[in-house]
Amino acid sequence: MSFTKLIHSMGLVCIFAGALIALAEILHPAGEDLIAVHSSQWSPAHMTWWLGVLLLQFGLIGLYAGHAEALGRLGLIGFVLAFFGASLTSGILFLQSSAVKLIAPTSPAIAHELLVGPVFWVLLNEPASAGGSSSSPSRPCAHGCIPDGQACS
Repeated sequence: MSFTKLIHSMGLVCIFAGALIALAEILHPAGEDLIAVHSSQWSPAHMTWWLGVLLLQFGLIGLYAGHAEALGRLGLIGFVLAFFGASLTSGILFLQSSAVKLIAPTSPAIAHELLVGPVFWVLLNEPASAGGSSSSPSRPCAHGCIPDGQACS
């Protein structure tokens, strides 16, 4: 396969990725709370979104490869940042499509923290329900439980 055909195929991958991301927006249930997590559309929407972002990374490689000389050093920095950002987004979407759906029935407080807490808080600190101290006040989730270990009502 020639370089030109490879670049054109990566452009088609970008188009397909964009279509998947748009489809994910249509499939996504209303809200980003525990009620939405229990929806049957939650996992398919997030997995579609994840696949779109994953394909977008391949498209970014092709886009950069086709224009690397013209873009220069600033273009390389932009490509690396975009690729890294897409990688982080891909990980978050995979976590939301699989782990949050599995955790929500038994540990709604942890699932709540995964949905609303900043990524650095979720990954680097204990949630308030796990015995850690939280500087923010407890907030009730959609099911009425608060992130201090109480069961949903």
